[in-house]
Amino acid sequence: MGGSKDSSPMLGAGDTTSLYQIASNAPPSDALQCPAVDLSFPEEETSLEASLDFMGLIGFATNTSSISSDAGVSCDPRRNEVDSGQAGERSSCLIKDRTEAHLLRHFCQTLAPWFDVTDSNRHFQLEVPKRASNCEVLMNAIFALSALHLSRVSSLRPSIAEEYHSRCNIQLIPLLNDERCVSNDNVLATVVILRKYEELNVVITGQDHGHHLMGVSALFSSPDCPLGEGLSQAAFWQFVRQDIYMSLPKRQPPRTPISIQPPLTSDTTRPDCHWANRMVWVTVAIMTLCFGDEPPDSVTYDDHVQKVKEWYENKPTSFTPMFYRERSIEDGRYFPEIWLSDPWHATGWQYYHLAKILLALYNPSLQRPGAGLKYQRAHLEMERDVLEHARLACGIASSNDFVTTRFTLCAILLTCGGWFRNPPEQEAIIDLLSATGKESGWPTESVIEALKESWAME
Repeated sequence: MGGSKDSSPMLGAGDTTSLYQIASNAPPSDALQCPAVDLSFPEEETSLEASLDFMGLIGFATNTSSISSDAGVSCDPRRNEVDSGQAGERSSCLIKDRTEAHLLRHFCQTLAPWFDVTDSNRHFQLEVPKRASNCEVLMNAIFALSALHLSRVSSLRPSIAEEYHSRCNIQLIPLLNDERCVSNDNVLATVVILRKYEELNVVITGQDHGHHLMGVSALFSSPDCPLGEGLSQAAFWQFVRQDIYMSLPKRQPPRTPISIQPPLTSDTTRPDCHWANRMVWVTVAIMTLCFGDEPPDSVTYDDHVQKVKEWYENKPTSFTPMFYRERSIEDGRYFPEIWLSDPWHATGWQYYHLAKILLALYNPSLQRPGAGLKYQRAHLEMERDVLEHARLACGIASSNDFVTTRFTLCAILLTCGGWFRNPPEQEAIIDLLSATGKESGWPTESVIEALKESWAME
């Protein structure tokens, strides 16, 4: 396999159900697959009750317009600490029926792991639902995202999600204008959940303005927003990944303020999640360099090359795949098979390959287009490196059940997918993206259309 010197031999270049009871039903693993949903209810039925029939919730549905727009909104840090007694009392207030209990459980079991891909403590899966018992704006963000996702993978009406989303925004605006709330974990978690709503909603709106991304960027840029441990740090890394996802296809500098300097070290004794986040941070810095107004300078570029190399050479051995098999065109396997044990390993590796792709594309020493053999040779080397790491990114996404790697792959393919020229390989990419959209509800349609248009132009 070709590639750079640090290429790996493996990865190369009114129901009163307790909130705590619901949260405790979250699966112990980080499986990110969507559960099967029965879609068989009559199309002519348009009421909320009919829309919820597939969930077996007839008789429990309550019109979402009854949601209060001002109850339970607090950014008082003291309300973040709750015991089991408080949880039961608050759940009877904030969870009005079995419908909303189902939405919360769907978040815990299916959606929260999307946020926890570099967090072994699973703050969004375990801590956020507990905090939501005392914070209605956070609870409505959860309801909105869950309802929207169910509308993508089932026949639940999108208007239900829109109602919760509207209520959440009404509650959130005054909190964002309150200086006391800048460093509040509940507010930070709410905004990144709403940003995920925006990402998932692209297929409906047809565009992504990133309004919530701008909001969370302003929060994390504030000097009053320390990057402590726990939920605030988990929310920060979710924001960074969301920032990369939006900035990469647009080839614009990330909003992430590089000056923040999160607590990252090269200490090999640090947890694996730390190492995954370290690679994410290096990728943000590379994007800032590549997509800036000025061409990348060689000194800064070489520094980033060295940081990527150091990550590769010093990463824990736990990042080594459980199984690896080279791609085989003869056998119809167009991407390598790469089995990884945890989502943070898959995330760290995928961002490593993204970083290598960007470094290949934006190498300031690359021969400029022109006549002669030197440009052709340099161009072929760049193409080889880009395709090697792009195929490995595809292999990670196709070989594991960590569906978030497939979300990230969408942004990667919008960056370099045009380099794939082999029609069967192109079909394999389309099949992977199509399956991602059907199984997870992620909006892959526009990515598929863009790739097909690019390939048809050749």
